[in-house]
Amino acid sequence: MSGDYEALDEARNSYLKATRSLPEMAAKYAEAEAEYQRAKAVRVMEMRADGVPATLIQLMVKGDKAVNRKLFERDSAKSLYEATNKAIDTYKLDARLLESRIQRDWNSQGGIL
Repeated sequence: MSGDYEALDEARNSYLKATRSLPEMAAKYAEAEAEYQRAKAVRVMEMRADGVPATLIQLMVKGDKAVNRKLFERDSAKSLYEATNKAIDTYKLDARLLESRIQRDWNSQGGIL
């Protein structure tokens, strides 16, 4: 039974750690998105100035090494943010399941553990 209490405490601590890190991850994701959009805009303007046909610019800009690096960084930040959100949901579910188990055990023992 004490193992359930320890597991509940561990789930709670993991949940708290993940929720504390979420704002920082959201900010990193937003910053990575902004940097990607800036890099893409700069490269589009350069291509337009170089006379690249407008119909090709959107395709070519994605293949640009600097723009592609920013896209990778943005996608990585997004993945970390989404994974943290999913982890939070998992920790909450774990805690609820453990609470239910503890309550069942408590009730089956007549309120005495």
